[in-house]
Amino acid sequence: MGAFLTYALDATDNLVHVDEVPTGNKCNCKCRYCNSPLYAKNKGQVREHHFAHANGHECEGAWESSLHLLAKEVLKESGRIMLPKSNSKDFPTGYTRIHNVEIEKLDKRYGIRPDAECITDKGERILIEFNFSHKIDDEKRQIIIDNNLKCIEIDIKYQVLDKAELNKFLTCTDKNRKWITSIQKA
Repeated sequence: MGAFLTYALDATDNLVHVDEVPTGNKCNCKCRYCNSPLYAKNKGQVREHHFAHANGHECEGAWESSLHLLAKEVLKESGRIMLPKSNSKDFPTGYTRIHNVEIEKLDKRYGIRPDAECITDKGERILIEFNFSHKIDDEKRQIIIDNNLKCIEIDIKYQVLDKAELNKFLTCTDKNRKWITSIQKA
């Protein structure tokens, strides 16, 4: 798997893989980041199947935006996650089944919008933030720490834009993730 854009949004804003759509501009897809029309290059034999911007220009945020969206979709579909070790016995660790996964839901009580929110089998609320190039900002971090919210940040910048590989990363390892409450402001 290379660095080709293999996921896009279809006409109904659903995330689709390049091999799930018709070739060319018949795919009726757009870039998740810049909203520009894409065309599907999925019939070739030389390069990996991928999407290209119809205007011929690649936007810098397309890869990151697609990976971020795919991570949220994989989390919601899998119903499980590997949580990082914690310095507190009050925080769950290891392989955990999750339910009621909500994506980018505004928490009106605290005024934050995590990438995902879920409930564990033990009824614990977990907030999840995916980091590619932007870590949780200081204000959000402080709200999480001050209220002792159970929130993990998962670094996905070295992951490939592949659903199966991303699923394995989220569910089979505790690498590249940490509890926000145990992070001190730098």
